[in-house]
Amino acid sequence: MPRCLFWILLLGWTSVRAGLPELGALESLGSGRLLAVEPASGRLLLWEESALDSSAWLTPPLVVSAPGGGPEAVEQPAEVEARLGLQILVLDAGRRSLQQFSREFTPQGREALPVLESFVRPDRLALSAGRTLVLADTRAGTVVARPPGGDWSVLLDYSRAGRLELLALEVVGERVFLLEAPPRARLWLGGSEGGWWESRADSSLRVLHRTPTGGLWILFERHGRLELEEWPEAAGLTSLPDPARRLLARFALPPDNHALRDFLLLPARNSLSAPRLLLSRAGAPALLLPALEPGP
Repeated sequence: MPRCLFWILLLGWTSVRAGLPELGALESLGSGRLLAVEPASGRLLLWEESALDSSAWLTPPLVVSAPGGGPEAVEQPAEVEARLGLQILVLDAGRRSLQQFSREFTPQGREALPVLESFVRPDRLALSAGRTLVLADTRAGTVVARPPGGDWSVLLDYSRAGRLELLALEVVGERVFLLEAPPRARLWLGGSEGGWWESRADSSLRVLHRTPTGGLWILFERHGRLELEEWPEAAGLTSLPDPARRLLARFALPPDNHALRDFLLLPARNSLSAPRLLLSRAGAPALLLPALEPGP
C-alpha cells in the first residue's frame, strides 16, 4: 500500500472512530437521510449523509426515539425497515413488537409479535415486494412470515435440528436471503411463501444488504480487502452466471477483527471523489471507508 494512502485511511478511521458510535441496523431513507440503531443506548438516530463527510463529521444526529420516552417510544430497537412507502417499521425487541412511524417519525401504531416456542428473541426484519413481513430470531435459526391480511407461519426452524446462527436477513422481491455467520458462512435462499430452500457455502461471505433498485449487495472478504458485489433481483445461488454478478468497489479491511453487521453504500460526493462504505460492526464504532478503486 502506498505510504500516502496508508495515512489517508488511518486518519479516516481515526476521525470516524471519534465521531461515530457503534451502530446496529442501517437504513437509507433517501434524500441523503440515514436511519441507524445505536445498540449501547437503544436510541434510533437520524443522520444527514453530509454529516458523515470529513468536513462535518462532528454534526450530531437527530434522536428519533429513545428508551423511557413514554408508551410510544421504542425500548430496544433491533431492526428498521423503510420500504413501506410513507411508513417506517421498527422491530422493538424490548417490547417484542413492531412499531410503525410516519416519515416524520410520528408513531402510528404497534403490533405484538407471534408467540412461538422457538421464536423468543426476534432481531431481524425485512419486507417483500408483495408486503409480506419476514422476521428472524438469528440465535435460534427461526424465520417466520406473514402475508398481507394473513397469519404468521414458520418458514424455517432450526431450533430442534441443530444450531443455525444467522447473521443477516434480506428479502429481495419475494426471495428471502439468510446469511449464516462464520466460520460456516453459508448463504441460504428461500421464498417468502415458504416451501423451498437452497444454500451455498462461501468462506469469504461477510454481510449483505438490499440495493435501492431491487437487487442485493453482498460484501466479501477476499485477497486482504473487502469487495462489494451487486446481484440482480432474480439471482439464484447455484445457477447464477458470473456475468450477472457485478463488482462495484473494493475497500480496505478495517484495522481490527470485529464482526460486520450491516452496511450502506454511499454515492460519491462529486466527480472527483469515490463512493464510500458506511460499515456497522458488532461491539465497535462504525466506519466510513472510501473505495480503493472502482470495479471493472
